[in-house]
Amino acid sequence: GVRERVSIQGLEQLDAIRASTRGAILLTAHFGNWELGGAFIAAMGIPINAVVRPVSSPALERIFNFFREQRGLKVILLDKASLGVAKALKRGEAVALVGDRDFTGNGHPRAFFGREASLPRGAAWFAHRLGVPIYMGFVVRAPDDTFILRLHPPIDPAQVPTEDAIQEQIVARMEETIARDPCQWFIFDPFWPGGRDGTGSDRHEVVPAPNSL
Repeated sequence: GVRERVSIQGLEQLDAIRASTRGAILLTAHFGNWELGGAFIAAMGIPINAVVRPVSSPALERIFNFFREQRGLKVILLDKASLGVAKALKRGEAVALVGDRDFTGNGHPRAFFGREASLPRGAAWFAHRLGVPIYMGFVVRAPDDTFILRLHPPIDPAQVPTEDAIQEQIVARMEETIARDPCQWFIFDPFWPGGRDGTGSDRHEVVPAPNSL
């Protein structure tokens, strides 16, 4: 099962999420096996909602969401995310978001690995306005084909009082994680305007970290 395939670093964070009465934002990236992370959290008995982008094929979307729901996740479609996320957090539940792709076009430009990119602001926006902590977590594939969920200490809006400062910490943690295992960042589409090197292409040499696959 899922629990046998995933080990966890940061168990105390998981306990804090479970005990929270004000909800929690679980923020990740398209890194490692992010879908498995949500399934693991659900398997640990934590009510979790996942914000997902609809795909072009309705039939494929039904299949994806069927398997998500079978694993215990409640699905919130991206175009209904504002209301769905707010309701879930007010119920004291966890909400999973990805923070490395601006699918709505409403993101904020940020320096990401030294070059400006548009990043979503939803996690920081909800955290700041609702006083909900953000727990950043990444599911990393290990050399033995098992997975490690690395949960970071929370970004708490009580201690990080502005939306901009929250977003700054989000970006720093994503950069740190991706730099550690660059081959596990599955971004697929062009990410930086004009390309990573400014030539119109995101193609660039990636030197794997020693512990990456």
